[in-house]
Amino acid sequence: MNAEELEVTLSDFGTVEIEEERGRFIAHVVSPRFEGMDDGERQYQVWEQVRQRFGLQASVDIEFVFTYSPSEWEENLRTHSSVG
Repeated sequence: MNAEELEVTLSDFGTVEIEEERGRFIAHVVSPRFEGMDDGERQYQVWEQVRQRFGLQASVDIEFVFTYSPSEWEENLRTHSSVG
């Protein structure tokens, strides 16, 4: 798996950003379908899609997948841009 393959796999959900840190991937997924959905269900959906595409090796290659609704993402950007 590479960053581009992971991004394409997760893009079904919405906007995806992938970072690579210490040889492992960190994904940020922003999806309207996450609005009102609890974190557990979000994580289940993204990890199920990743496992179907890449198998169990994905849990070694991916450090974490952050999941946001668009409103949460905007709030996150506002919070971080006002710091410092």
